[in-house]
Amino acid sequence: MIVPMLMILAAFLLFAGLPRQERSPEFTRQHMAMDGTYLFLTMMLGYRLFLSFATTEGIARVALQTELSFAHGIQSTLVPPISYCGRGLDVFGCTVPSAKVGGDLVDLVADGDRVFVYLADVSGHGISAGILMGMLKTAIRQAWLTPPPLPELLKSVNAVLPAVKEPEMYATLAARRFDASSQVEIALAGHPPMLHYHAKSLEISRCAMQQYPLGLVAEPGYLSAQVSYVPGDLFVVVSDGLIETLNADDEEFGLGRLGESVVAHATAMFARSLQSLDACRFRLRGTA
Repeated sequence: MIVPMLMILAAFLLFAGLPRQERSPEFTRQHMAMDGTYLFLTMMLGYRLFLSFATTEGIARVALQTELSFAHGIQSTLVPPISYCGRGLDVFGCTVPSAKVGGDLVDLVADGDRVFVYLADVSGHGISAGILMGMLKTAIRQAWLTPPPLPELLKSVNAVLPAVKEPEMYATLAARRFDASSQVEIALAGHPPMLHYHAKSLEISRCAMQQYPLGLVAEPGYLSAQVSYVPGDLFVVVSDGLIETLNADDEEFGLGRLGESVVAHATAMFARSLQSLDACRFRLRGTA
């Protein structure tokens, strides 16, 4: 817009500086009629170009912004940050989409000593991914009303997804179920491995399972595993959006670098968890 305005201003200054000549009234009337005609044609051309933009690019831009705003609202409602502290268990989770809308879903359901927490990664972006994310969260929470073993939960969710999604869409899942014991039940469906930081040995191990994502295969035969842990251990679960991030040399961040970062900051993370846990217990005592 600035360049055309500068051109118009330059033309005005140029013609304003020309010497004035005496013109007859008839010439003036004809000149004014021609100027009016040109001005009218120019206005009509501008209006036609505006309509052309509004009915093509304008509508597409408004539709895109509306879709992004709607999908962003869906994600903000479905995926609030998680901060939970219970009896010997502290859980923190959040999603940070690389664009306005992402496909990650983190959720936690607590029932006494039983805590079920999972991270799902829905394929795609935008409204379609947001809708599937809502359906996935609803299906998982519905199945958890009568807490089944994790393989049964994944089987039931996998059975309902094909009818409510596009054929090419799917969701990966990393689920954990904690109880009063010293073991956690885990199940992964097409998801990157979990990292388990062992407080005693100060080492990282990977919990991996080769299983199909949800919504792709009719009878995948899901399995789960039991993993032992002790106080001070950490379980870290991320989506591929983090570990596949590239640096300036096109190198992925990877699980190796993530594990190194966890080991380097595990002590501080555990200290913050204890502080949060103490604060939660203080609030619970105050409300008792």
